[in-house]
Amino acid sequence: LMIMSQAKYNPEAAIGFWKRVQQNPEFSASIPFLSTHPSSESRVTRLQEVLPMALARYRGETVPQPSSERYPTDRPSALP
Repeated sequence: LMIMSQAKYNPEAAIGFWKRVQQNPEFSASIPFLSTHPSSESRVTRLQEVLPMALARYRGETVPQPSSERYPTDRPSALP
């Protein structure tokens, strides 16, 4: 979401996309990699948590990196 906002794509669009995925289980079932990733519901929740920070970045404001404690990776700044 942060990369999306830095690239000047509206981060709110990601939430809309994942809400549409939630409403269409056939879509999720048709993409194998989604079965190993967080559910659309938990993904939307996490995106909503970091949306204020992403919107600030989208507007060009300087903001700290979000916490990645919920989704640990080798890269501390990685987000879902």
